Parts: sequence; structure tokens; C-alpha cells
Amino acid sequence: MEASNSAPLPETLHREQRLRAEQVFTLTGRARSWVYKRVAEGEFPAPERDGPRCSRWRAGDVLDWLQAQRERQATTTEQAKPARRAKAEQNTVAEVAP
Repeated sequence: MEASNSAPLPETLHREQRLRAEQVFTLTGRARSWVYKRVAEGEFPAPERDGPRCSRWRAGDVLDWLQAQRERQATTTEQAKPARRAKAEQNTVAEVAP
């Protein structure tokens, strides 16, 4: 899912750099409602107030979250492989059995 209001991202991100909401949506590929819901649930980094009507995310917080998601997905995929293989073998045996 890609955010509809994609904001241009800088070529390099420094960990202490502040990102606007639109940049966070572009970087994560998530919609505004998804991000703010996960912030409220404590599952996504919260923005820091940069003024009375301005919030920004630390790039390092967002990058750390993205890395954790990649690692979690890789772990889940690796754990699922033996289960899928076993299920495929069961289906093959069931098809061969009279």
C-alpha cells in the first residue's frame, strides 16, 4: 500500500533528522490512518512536537522500526518454511495413498 500524498525523501537520512508526516507515510508505504493508529497502540514510534501545530518523527526511530519489521518478517518466513514443507509432504502422501 502506497501513501497517496508522497513527499520527496532526501537522498540520505541522518538518524537525528526530523521527518514530516508525509515523508513517514512515503518511507513506510503506510497510510496516515495506519500510522496514527499504530502510534496510539504503541506499535509505531511517536512523533515529537516541533511546535504548537507541528510534529516530526526522528528518522532514526522510523528506520529502527523498519529494520525490526524486516527482521521479524525474515524470522517469520524462516519459521514458516518447515511447516509449509511438512504440510506439502502430507498432501503428497495423502494423494499417493489409496
